Amino acid sequence: MSEKIVVIVEDEVLLALELEDLCADLNCQVLGVAASAQEAREKFAGLRPDMLITDMELAEGSDGIEVAQTMRRRHPGIGIVTCPPVVPRS
Repeated sequence: MSEKIVVIVEDEVLLALELEDLCADLNCQVLGVAASAQEAREKFAGLRPDMLITDMELAEGSDGIEVAQTMRRRHPGIGIVTCPPVVPRS
C-alpha cells in the first residue's frame, strides 16, 4: 500500500501539530498546513493530495466547507475529513 498524501487546514496550532503527528503515525505524508481557506487555496494550488483534513471554523472568518468545495473541484476523488464531523442531511 502506498503512502497517502495529506493536507491539513486547522487554525489552532497545537491541533494542527497533533494532526501532523497522527498522520505521521499512520504513515501519511503531510504536504502542508494552512490556517484559513485563502491560505489553503494559495498554498495547496499545485498539490495533488489524497486526503484533506479540515477544521470547520477557520481563521479570517472562513470555514472548512469552503476549503472542501475548492479541493473537491480541483481533485474530485480526494478524501475529506472534517473536524467536527459534518453529518449529511437526510
